[in-house]
Amino acid sequence: DPNRKPTNVELLQEVQELARSVGRPLAKQHEVNDILGL
Repeated sequence: DPNRKPTNVELLQEVQELARSVGRPLAKQHEVNDILGL
């Protein structure tokens, strides 16, 4: 739907569902920091 305007929370929920459906764990905060070099 090109007119769809999901909120950030909705986008995050979709990513969580997608990751779980393919057996991928979500990165923890410290893992994200390492990945991004923060």
